[in-house]
Amino acid sequence: FVGHPLLDDLADARPREETLRRLGLDPAAPVVGLIPGSRVSEVTRHLPVLLEAARLIRQQLPEVSFIV
Repeated sequence: FVGHPLLDDLADARPREETLRRLGLDPAAPVVGLIPGSRVSEVTRHLPVLLEAARLIRQQLPEVSFIV
């Protein structure tokens, strides 16, 4: 599954650039959201895999930022 059901609820959220600036991130740089789940078992199982993927992505795109 690609995506996250919560994102459907964010359609009326602040503009991307404003949100990234508020988080101290460069709006011109790529941003990847890491969303491991909400249950402890999901986080325990998924987060290590997502962090390893983030490490591999950063090797190719050093300017990338990640949001968990």
